[in-house]
Amino acid sequence: MIQVSLCMIVKDEEKHLNRCLSSIHDLMAEIIIVDTGSRDHTKDIALQYTDHVYDFPWCGNYSKARNFAFSKATCPYCMWMNADDILSKEDYQKLKRLLEEEKKFDMLIMKYHTKCDAAEKPINEYYRERIIRRDEHCQFEGIVNESIPLHGLVLYEDAAITHCPQKARKNMQKLKILKLQKIRYGLSFKEQYHYAKELYIQKRYHEAIEEFSCLLKAADGQKEYKIDACHMLGHCYLAIQKEKEAFTSFIESFYYGIPKSEILCDIAHHFFMEKQTKEAIFWYELAARQTPKKITGIPIETDCYDFIPYLQLSVCYDQLQDLQKAIYYNELAGYLKPGDEQYLQNRKYLKKKEAAL
Repeated sequence: MIQVSLCMIVKDEEKHLNRCLSSIHDLMAEIIIVDTGSRDHTKDIALQYTDHVYDFPWCGNYSKARNFAFSKATCPYCMWMNADDILSKEDYQKLKRLLEEEKKFDMLIMKYHTKCDAAEKPINEYYRERIIRRDEHCQFEGIVNESIPLHGLVLYEDAAITHCPQKARKNMQKLKILKLQKIRYGLSFKEQYHYAKELYIQKRYHEAIEEFSCLLKAADGQKEYKIDACHMLGHCYLAIQKEKEAFTSFIESFYYGIPKSEILCDIAHHFFMEKQTKEAIFWYELAARQTPKKITGIPIETDCYDFIPYLQLSVCYDQLQDLQKAIYYNELAGYLKPGDEQYLQNRKYLKKKEAAL
């Protein structure tokens, strides 16, 4: 079995840490906990699982803290998690099989489920480097939203870590760190991307628009990040009721590569609200034909690749008096989420309409 050191940085996580560690501890050969200044019982909980508990004075740099944790590891591989993450029972079995198979890799990329619907189906996820061979490349970069650049033999797996905080927390720390970095040293492309996103999260839309616009003018930077920047820029404009500018931002994303279904759904929604039903159908059908790309660090709204287009296509075809297609697409949506309230309401309505013929 592959030997892995679980390396975590924590602070005031007494509400989450036990749940996290209990979900994964017996798959790990070693657990490293680095505390950055807890004032609660976080360290006491950590000591129930491991003797390797260290203090690290917080310095405003997430990478330095994570790299310190990795430096204490002794296993061939390092894995990271946050205290409010868990490994579900299903994903526990997937990861267990993977470690037992002893596949060769330098980096294992896993899904990161960051939001689930009422039925606990993931609706927002992205790919992250999760288990990394312990060598000179095993170093995080970036003061916030830290990551390890892809290198060597990269293996993608369906096993996922699920982020499930018990209560949403309004975290201004990352924004403050990035703002200070911008003033002192300037921001790299990815730092500016994350700075703009933090501004959007805090509903500072005009500032976010300025940062995303500057990002898109940069000569460097990954195209996938620019596509997502166009998407976020569009939603900033929607938030301040500038529909035309939002639509233009969504279309601009096509310059950088294959359209994301998230953006195609936004374009379709624009035409739907303008009562241009046939145009909306075109874009929703296009969204339903896309497949999410495995790109580390870029969020994927999974419902935009099937459930939302199917549901909306049902509504559109009903408006065009094409009952059979309306039923067909609603049932496709129901296959994905049989307990969804909107699907069930549509089904009842369409069955009643069919019976009246």
